[in-house]
Amino acid sequence: MTVANGGDAMNAFDVLYAGELPPTQLEQLRKDLLKYCEQDTWAMVRIVDALRSVVK
Repeated sequence: MTVANGGDAMNAFDVLYAGELPPTQLEQLRKDLLKYCEQDTWAMVRIVDALRSVVK
């Protein structure tokens, strides 16, 4: 299961919380979710930076 958008992230979190997969698959899903969250957060940082440059 690859996490590619917010919907995928919500589903992945539900699966992780429920523990419905074997440990190796749970670990991969956790890594995929963290990678998505990292990219999503970085995008928000870039948006805030761009907005700050417009406001100044």
